Parts: sequence; structure tokens; C-alpha cells
Amino acid sequence: MTSFFFQRSTIAPLVLLSSLTALVQPVWADSEQVGKTAQEVTVRIEAGESREGSGTLIAFQDGTYYVLTAAHVVRRSSLTYTIITQDDRRYTVQGSDIIRLNDVDMAIMAFEAPQNRHVVARFGDPTALVLGSQVYVSGWPASLAGLPVGQFVFSPGQVSIRSDVQIEGGYELGYSSNTRGGMSGGPVFNNDGALVAMHGAADGQAITGDSGEVIQLTTGINWGIPITTFTALAPEAFIENAKVRMERGDYSAAIADFSQGLFFNPQSANALVGRAFARFAIGRDWNDVIDDASNALRFDANNAQAYLVRGAANAQLNRHNDAIEDLRRAIPGLTGGLRVVALSLQARSYSEKGATREAITTATDAVETLEHPFAYFSRAAVREAFGDVVAASSDEAQARILLPTYSAGEYEAAILSQYDNFSGVRIAVNPTPTPTPSLTPSPTPTPTPTPTPQPPKNPGDPDTLFIANSLVETLAMSPNGNHIAAGSENGGVYLYSPRLHPHP
Repeated sequence: MTSFFFQRSTIAPLVLLSSLTALVQPVWADSEQVGKTAQEVTVRIEAGESREGSGTLIAFQDGTYYVLTAAHVVRRSSLTYTIITQDDRRYTVQGSDIIRLNDVDMAIMAFEAPQNRHVVARFGDPTALVLGSQVYVSGWPASLAGLPVGQFVFSPGQVSIRSDVQIEGGYELGYSSNTRGGMSGGPVFNNDGALVAMHGAADGQAITGDSGEVIQLTTGINWGIPITTFTALAPEAFIENAKVRMERGDYSAAIADFSQGLFFNPQSANALVGRAFARFAIGRDWNDVIDDASNALRFDANNAQAYLVRGAANAQLNRHNDAIEDLRRAIPGLTGGLRVVALSLQARSYSEKGATREAITTATDAVETLEHPFAYFSRAAVREAFGDVVAASSDEAQARILLPTYSAGEYEAAILSQYDNFSGVRIAVNPTPTPTPSLTPSPTPTPTPTPTPQPPKNPGDPDTLFIANSLVETLAMSPNGNHIAAGSENGGVYLYSPRLHPHP
């Protein structure tokens, strides 16, 4: 689960929401019209035969609708939930696909449907509410005395308290509306029909958090979480969810999540950078990668990851001068595997330009930074380009030793996926970043034991070169002729000292 620190946000992103969502309602000052809006945007949430709570349609983008609800309503990741809209359409959502915000009692659900099928809420400014301000709460209670199950409730009330500090779960706004169990997660509107909060708990209602803790609200009023809390936290929630999708190799879904984070905060450098890496992994349009990275740098001029992914895209387009410059800016701010990747890419671009000394020096810096297969493969490519075939073979052999056990972070793997030998590289789940780029290298996996060479059949023949039940892929000899290295198809490397004789 993703953890967040609460911060108050400006209302600026909310204006963008109004312009991008579908069928946004105009401003009204009529409770009947507010009630009509409430019916259109309020959904009920069920799990099997159980009525879990309510939610609000808050956004539409790229064929996907998003629903805001309370985290305690959808706290069980193992369940399958059903979202039911006002026209009785049903959409299934797996509990494991729901984005839950740990530090507040909020969650985001998503389902696919055509644009304009449903109305989405217009966001308002909860900071404009004062004691006595008119508000309206809507939802689908689990039961009402004397009425059949499944009745929609629209309840007016007034703001009773504006807490200066958050109650556990992020609750700040208290109001007098009559609510019932099953309305948790539903919307709270202002007098203009704009969404200003998410309703979470009724009078004295105990709710269970997603980690099983019980939150008891016994103030005698109803509580909601201001919508500005959601808009402050939602972008990072989508970013973290996108990274999880990248760990699974689902780059298209990751792009959708990064895009949704940008929907709520178009100035999020982190979301732009993440989307650039995901787009790089797909490899369809390098210019889109460059655009995302460049936009990220507008909002965070020193973002090393943005320079890295832009440099990598420039290299793909054979713009090696631009690539070298971007990577030069990236390297000081990177550590661990990302630093190695940046150095290795820069070495390759130097090589493409024919800058021998710079290419070899930079490639060696990458090798000395971390025992990383990409560093060795890159130096091998550089050495081979400049005619040092023996040294290149040695580097490639070392790379193949490291490759089977190497795990990359999600952004690192996105870059590596476009290079030979790395299409199936393992992605480390929540990898721990290397504190500094020059720490002790990771231990090298133990090589396959070398079989004992058999005695030569004839006194003048060299020792047996290779004993294995696999094909030899690489064969190299040291410059002084004292050693021979053989690389097998299974990744093993074997060293021998042949007894060589002068030619007759």
C-alpha cells in the first residue's frame, strides 16, 4: 500500500477537472437541481449479495471512468466488487485493482465504458464552506425502516464543524445531514451542486480501516473528507500504482495510470517522467518520450531521471550529441543501476560518434560503478567497435555470468527492455536504491564449476579446451597466449592454459 503525507492543495487542479471530464453539469443554486446531479453521479458498491457502500463518479479519461469511495468500503482486496450506476448498469472491479490511499479513508475504483454514458461530478472548493453553509449528502443506504432495499437518499444539512486538525482517516468536515450505513463513500455537495467532500461515517459509526483497525467517530455529527485532500494525494497514488504495473511489465496500463495522475495534477514532474519511461519501454514513439521528459524538466529543472530517459530516446533517434549532453546532466543525480545505465548509454553514443577514448573511459566508469550486465555488454560493444575483439569477448562473458541473477528497478528495466539480451530481465519489486554510485559492487554469482580437463592424447597437443554438454558460443585467447576462455550457451565461462607449440 502507498503511504502519503497530508497537505492542503490549491484549487487550481479542480478547474482543469471541470474542463476535461464528460457531461459536467453547470452551476446551480437550486436544491432540486443538486438532487438531480446527486442521482446521476452517485453509485452504489456491492460485493456479492452484500451492500458495501456508495461512491461518486469523479472523472472520465481515455475510455475509463473513475469512482471515489471510502477505503473502508472496499477494504478487502480479495473480493470482487460491483459498481452500480443510477441507470442500473453494473461494472465489475477486482479488489486488488483498487487504489487505496493509506493515510486517508479514500479509495479510487475504475471501470471502462463509452464516453458520455455517465455524468461525472464537478469539483468545488471546500475551503469556502463556513459554519452554517448548506451541504447535501447522497448515497445508497443498506436499509431503511419500512422501505425496500435499494432506495437512493438525498439529505440536506449544514456545516457543523470545520476541524483545524484531521481526525484519523483524514476527516475534517462535520455536518448535520441525516445519513445511514451504506452511504459511506458517497458525495457531499455544496449549494451549487459541486462536490466538496466525500462522506465517510454517520453519527457514532465505527468504521474499519484497511489494516483492520477500528475508527470510532462518536461526536454526534457526520464526517467527510474535503475533496482537496483527494486532489492533493491522488496524483501520487496513481503514480505508485503505475509503478506496480511497470513491475508486472504492463506498460500500457502504467501509461494510463500516469496519465490519470496528470489529469489531477498536470504539473506533476514525477508523473511525466514515469510516463516517459513507460512509453520508452513500449518503444513506439520516441518523440512522445522526449516531450514528456522535456515537460517534466519545465516543472523540475534538475530531474535526473528526466534527463536519463530523454537522453535514451535521443540515442534511439541517433541524435548522439543531444544524448551525450542529456546523459551528462543526468549522471550526477543518479545512483545504482540507473547511473550505470546512463554511463553505458553515454559510452555507446560516444562510440557511435567515433570518440574512442571517451567511449572506453565512460564504459569503464560504468563497469566500476556496479557489477551490472548492461555495463559489461556496453563496454564489449564499444571495444568490439574499436577492434579489441579479445577484450570485448571477455566483457561479454562476464555480462552473461551476471545476467541470469540480475534484477532491475522498474525505470531501469524500461530502458533495458529495448536492448538485446534484456527483453526478459527480472524487475525487482520495490528495489532498494544504491546509496552512492561507488559502493562495493554486488557479489558476483558463483560460476559453474570448471570440469577437470582430461590429459592430452598426444604429448604435443594442447589441453582439452572445453568439456560440457552445451555449445560453445564464444572463444577468446589472452594477448600473451597463456589462457583461453570459452563461453557456453548456458552462460558458463571456462578458462584453460593450453600448451601451445610453435608452428613448424
